Amino acid sequence: MPIDAAKAISAEPRSTDLTWDQKDVQLYHLGIGAGRPATDPDELRYVLESKLHVLPSFATVAGAGLAVVGGLSAPGIDVDLAAVLHGSQRIDLHRPIPVKGTATHTSSVPAVYDKGKAAVIVLRSEVADADGPLWTSDTQIFVRGEGGFGGERGPLHADPEFAKLAGFDRPILHGLCTYGIALKAVVDTALGGDVTRVRSYSARFTGVVFPGETLRIGMWREAGRVQVSVTAAERDDAPVLGDTVVEYA
Repeated sequence: MPIDAAKAISAEPRSTDLTWDQKDVQLYHLGIGAGRPATDPDELRYVLESKLHVLPSFATVAGAGLAVVGGLSAPGIDVDLAAVLHGSQRIDLHRPIPVKGTATHTSSVPAVYDKGKAAVIVLRSEVADADGPLWTSDTQIFVRGEGGFGGERGPLHADPEFAKLAGFDRPILHGLCTYGIALKAVVDTALGGDVTRVRSYSARFTGVVFPGETLRIGMWREAGRVQVSVTAAERDDAPVLGDTVVEYA
């Protein structure tokens, strides 16, 4: 199913409403392992209604992940979902995400890159409420078999080896779950548990995680940013997230 890059990029952005509340936030936090052990008072900020703060990676699931859903149904985008892999994810926070809210979500396709045997589609999600912009999210989707249309190769580090991530005979953890787990570790360890200090968070999905595996997360603090390494400990520290950076205030 061909991609019409010019049509996708020139299409008018599409907007829709999205809402979330404390239950959505709590469910997301529980899904990435927050709130354990229940005796740890520091974990209450992720699960207790009266203390609830929102981990910025919640933006990837707010409104049931409208960035990907909206982007893959954009004009000029007609792909086989079985050939789609999540390449990388970036979130830029304009201000802290409120515990509950109603906002306008605007989706667009700012770029489509030709990687030869595959294409990379950049899906942009811009979310704003009555008080102004909340976050901007860029999702890079790797689509096998859709390259070779003569388009720009682009500056991305998308690797055709992502194709090998398909066809596993046992369940794998969703990449955005690993993404959220890593951010929580950085916030808790390097930012004193203060989610409002996060300004942006980006990572490239370089490998899979199987449920039950141990993630080894290393951090190196620099001025205004934390470089992060995420590997699967039981598989000789096989990389699962690459180019992972948290920028903070």
